[in-house]
Amino acid sequence: MSTFLQKELHDIGGTKRQVSNQLVRTDTVDLINQLRLTVPGTLVEPQGGNADYINATPGTHGFSEVSSEWTHIKGVGAGVICDRQLVVSDRAIVEAVHFRGSANPLAIVKGKSSSPANTVIFRSCIFERTDQPKLPVWASVETGAYAVFLGCVFRGGKYPNTGGVIVSNAGAAANVQLSGCMSLTGLSYATVTSAGQGNISA
Repeated sequence: MSTFLQKELHDIGGTKRQVSNQLVRTDTVDLINQLRLTVPGTLVEPQGGNADYINATPGTHGFSEVSSEWTHIKGVGAGVICDRQLVVSDRAIVEAVHFRGSANPLAIVKGKSSSPANTVIFRSCIFERTDQPKLPVWASVETGAYAVFLGCVFRGGKYPNTGGVIVSNAGAAANVQLSGCMSLTGLSYATVTSAGQGNISA
């Protein structure tokens, strides 16, 4: 749910300057509300139907399960952090969000038995693990789901002796595409299609 500013409604009266100032204040509140900003600590609930829009402002958020078709979660400004596991069960776009925490994995793309299949695009996101489980997973894509990672960063320590996978993909490698991503995990990309797509493992 977005946070809306409350208008102060007054009878239009007074001097020409007072009337003008009141109209400017009212128009400003309308414009800010149209941005549909979600501030940290706000309970974000799916509105139902399709095309939910969540414009998250800098701070720590815990998004509920994304279940409305074509939900668009967009970080507005740097420092939008999701500190709990994100579960996406319908087609969605997630943009400029920093997933940080100990959940394993940090994000799950759920499969759908109905057609069309679930497809999620992650764009300019950071996936950062804050602990070192034996088999760490940064993101998981179930059978019957597709995911595209564009310009994302995966980090949170190196795991040379414990294994793990950056993106766990239960379907065909072609179901998960990575392009322009960076892995700072010590692991290479597996079970995904990334060759020749400008990905870096450092």
